[in-house]
Amino acid sequence: GKRRWVGKEGAEGVYAIGLRPRRRGGRPVGIAFKIEDGSSRGRDAVSFALLDRLGYLDDVARRRLAAHETIPISNAAGRVVGRIEATVPSLRMRDNPRA
Repeated sequence: GKRRWVGKEGAEGVYAIGLRPRRRGGRPVGIAFKIEDGSSRGRDAVSFALLDRLGYLDDVARRRLAAHETIPISNAAGRVVGRIEATVPSLRMRDNPRA
């Protein structure tokens, strides 16, 4: 929302997100994650969950991106048989890049 982040897809399920500081004088944040099976199908759900957990989604952005929170899985007949959703554990922000 409000041009506060940029994302870049890499190979084998890798994705990186750069986040601008939330307030003046704040620090930018970088996030990188890998979808273990190498696919990109869970990328949007993980990105949504991380951005929401870190407080980068306001109510407007959350509504606009809500379709990415849970990704339906369909079978060959087009019937929805499951869904992909991300669970974000407790996050620890590191101020010291060498930590």
